[in-house]
Amino acid sequence: MTDLPRDVANSLRDLADSVLQSRTDASTSSVPFDPTSALKASTPLFAYLQTVNREAALHSKACKDKTSAARLEMDRAHLRLQNLKFEQNHLEQEIRKCEEYESEYLSLPLLSPEEFYALATSPTPPPGLPVPLPTDPHELQLVRLNHELAERQRLDEEKKELGARKGKLVKENEVKKQRLEELEKQLEAFVVARLLVNAKSIQTKMNDE
Repeated sequence: MTDLPRDVANSLRDLADSVLQSRTDASTSSVPFDPTSALKASTPLFAYLQTVNREAALHSKACKDKTSAARLEMDRAHLRLQNLKFEQNHLEQEIRKCEEYESEYLSLPLLSPEEFYALATSPTPPPGLPVPLPTDPHELQLVRLNHELAERQRLDEEKKELGARKGKLVKENEVKKQRLEELEKQLEAFVVARLLVNAKSIQTKMNDE
C-alpha cells in the first residue's frame, strides 16, 4: 500500500540532495547556481504536505474531542452506576427495616388460624369473608385483620346500643322512683291526717261522755 505523504517527503529529500549537489558543483565551475527549477518543483510538494499536516491536525482534534466525549460519557455512566448502587443499598436497608419491623397487629388477640378457618368454613360464615379463603399468608392475614376490625366495630355498635338502652332504663327508673317517693309522701300525709281525724273523733266522744 502506497504511503503518499512519505513518498512526497522522500521526493523533497531527494530534491534537497540534488540542490545541494548542484550548488556544490556550481562552486567549482563557471556556471552559476540557479535554484528556480528546484523551487518550482518543491512548491506543490510543500503545499501537499501542509494540506496533509492540516488534515492530520484536524483529525487529531476530532479524535481528542471524541475521546473527551467518551470520557465524559464514561464519567456520567459511572456516576449513574454509583447512584444506582446507592439507591439499591437504600432500598435494601428499607426492606430489612420492613422485615424487622414489629407491627402492632402481631400482638392483637386474633382468632387462631385454625379457629378462623373453622369459622370461615362453617355453614353460616360471617358476612364479608371471601370464599374460598386466600392461600397467600399475607392476603390471609389481611382478611383476618379486616374480620377483626368488622367484629370490633359491630361489638362497639352493640355496646353503644346497650349503653343507650341502659341510659333510657336509668331515666325511667329515676322517674318511677320519684313517683314512688311522691306516693309514699302522699300516703304518709294521708295516714297522719287519718290519725288526726281519729284522734279528734275520740277526743270528741270522750268530751261528750
